[in-house]
Amino acid sequence: MKLVEVKCPNCNSHVKILSNSKTVVCDYCKTEFLVDDGVVRTEIHKTITDEAKIKELEVKNEMHARNMENKERERKNETKTLLISIGCIVGLLLLSLIVSTVYSKIYVTMPESHRYYEGKNYKIVKSELEDLGFKNIEVRTIDDLVLGLFSKEEDVESVSIGGVKNFESNDDFKKSDKVVITYHIYKKK
Repeated sequence: MKLVEVKCPNCNSHVKILSNSKTVVCDYCKTEFLVDDGVVRTEIHKTITDEAKIKELEVKNEMHARNMENKERERKNETKTLLISIGCIVGLLLLSLIVSTVYSKIYVTMPESHRYYEGKNYKIVKSELEDLGFKNIEVRTIDDLVLGLFSKEEDVESVSIGGVKNFESNDDFKKSDKVVITYHIYKKK
């Protein structure tokens, strides 16, 4: 018997067979076909017998399914994280608003320093401090004016809040702190 070379009808690979063989399986694509005198007559059937390829496809499908599950899990975790973050931000904003509201009912943040009030009319200064929320305001006079050259009558000499005379802007005081406004008047005769 002699070896004959035939072409696979599926992949066109050259396959060597014995001349009296009636069927052959392609070494490359594993297609089984009939042979008659070395000439291909008909294809019987094609089978995948490459177990490694089958296993590879199964592993790929499993990996794809796991990847999809992981992505879904990550998406859910990201959504939870986002919702928790939004909740925390809203909570902090509400807490800040509550603290600010409570704080502003108890404290005054001074918009100006003590120098701003010096030399102004005491009635204007008293009104501004009342508008800020101070309730315990006392006015004191200094009867030191003779001619009124350097200061005018009712000009503020000093303002102290809670005993502090040299306060600055952005200093905080309780609204209940005692405010003392000292201003100039003419000497009594």
